[in-house]
Amino acid sequence: MAKRINAYLLQARLSVALAICGAAFCVALALGVATAFDPDMGVIYRSGGPRHYAILVTTFIAFSASAIGFSIGLNSADRKTNPSPRLSWVGFFMNAGVLTATLCVFAFFWFMRWGVVE
Repeated sequence: MAKRINAYLLQARLSVALAICGAAFCVALALGVATAFDPDMGVIYRSGGPRHYAILVTTFIAFSASAIGFSIGLNSADRKTNPSPRLSWVGFFMNAGVLTATLCVFAFFWFMRWGVVE
């Protein structure tokens, strides 16, 4: 029984850690998109090349970390033997927020990009 209690506590901590990791990559994603955005024209130039692939990889890492943390937080939150369900719920909702922010920033990048035709 003690192993199971420690496993749920470990899952709750891992969920929060993955939320922090996903948030860091989401901030990096937002900075990468913001530096390429031209507010006068309302489009993102330079969407091709290494910046495009860096944004795709950063989106994948942020989304994957948050999706895994979301699942782990939800799994451990409703267990009666979990000594700290509040930490599980915090991880669950933090990951939900990071998932939403990541999808919003990526959707902004995807729909506002405009390739330069030479």
